[in-house]
Amino acid sequence: KQWYQRRVAITAGIHEDIGIASYLICLWKSRYADNAQDYVKFVDIGCGNGLLVYLLNQEKFSGIGIDVKSRNIWYTLFSNSKLCEKFFDPQSWNEISDHNWLIGNHSDELTPWLPYVASMISYNCDFFVLPCCTWNFTAKYSRTNATLSTYHCYLNFVESVISDFGFKYQRDVMKIPSTKRTCFVSEGRYYTETDHKIKQKLILDVVRGHSGNQSNLNCVVRSKDIKIRNGSKLDKTLCSRIVNFTASLLLQDVKGGETAWSAGKSIHLKEIISAIKQNIDFEEALKDQNGGIQTVLRNFHQLFTIRNGMVSLRDWSKETKKSSYRKTPNRKYDSAALKKSKLCWFYEHHPQGCNLSASSCGYAHGPGELNIIPFIKK
Repeated sequence: KQWYQRRVAITAGIHEDIGIASYLICLWKSRYADNAQDYVKFVDIGCGNGLLVYLLNQEKFSGIGIDVKSRNIWYTLFSNSKLCEKFFDPQSWNEISDHNWLIGNHSDELTPWLPYVASMISYNCDFFVLPCCTWNFTAKYSRTNATLSTYHCYLNFVESVISDFGFKYQRDVMKIPSTKRTCFVSEGRYYTETDHKIKQKLILDVVRGHSGNQSNLNCVVRSKDIKIRNGSKLDKTLCSRIVNFTASLLLQDVKGGETAWSAGKSIHLKEIISAIKQNIDFEEALKDQNGGIQTVLRNFHQLFTIRNGMVSLRDWSKETKKSSYRKTPNRKYDSAALKKSKLCWFYEHHPQGCNLSASSCGYAHGPGELNIIPFIKK
């Protein structure tokens, strides 16, 4: 577990990449026999954490990975693989023209562009595409058949693009642990190599027809720095002031000497927002966020409950294991590694302390219990 540099479950995505790598290796060896390692030169466009590139490199297949944003794991475990942080423009296909296989594993906005890039590189360039997020050539894909799901409509769209480009292909369903398992693998062209130049011009017309732009072909790809607007990246000092001020309103009638632990009273959200406005200048910081004070409070779900507009502190002694509100970290994280990684707010600030024992609470009762999580920066 130490090598995985993100705070997610150790199994997330790993088995899927191993399955895809096995699929590609079997495909290439069946198609090129003993010359597979010498013939294949692949590019994984939108390689993400780089694991797929690493696995294929370990099996002696030459190739690189490209992604708009680097990952910390690139510089720790996968330093021997060639992983490039760059924006890939489909019109700059000549930069990878010395490769003969394109891999689009959840390549999002670039998914429909991969067959185009393969067509531009050479007559002998093939591709493997595993669609996930639904994008057409210029924007989010819109469903065209109400009787099918958006995902199945999108698969049909990708298949029609591949067919229009003149590819022989297989539509296959992979045996991998994922809900998005349908892939497309090219198997050459329906036309001869002597007609390739003519076909390239027709392919350009097809792309222009899909994009609605008859002059320029522009691929809209997400920015490297995605701005998070859910309030989780607000200034920590401001969030702390809002949280502590709200808690003080809820606990103003609670005294430390009382024997029975109390969560305080419930106050309507409108009253809390009105009180915060009079004491804390927050509107400028929240104006570009998708939400307001309610979003900030909901981000501190370990402290507050908001039900029917009423805000109250959470009483963890009444929460059951089946409850959707858990004091332990969310299941998508490695809860064993994150337990005790943060100080318990109730232990630090509640007049009566935390109503759970130190062994039962998922947060640290004092600095001495803190579990420091190592994080390696590139």
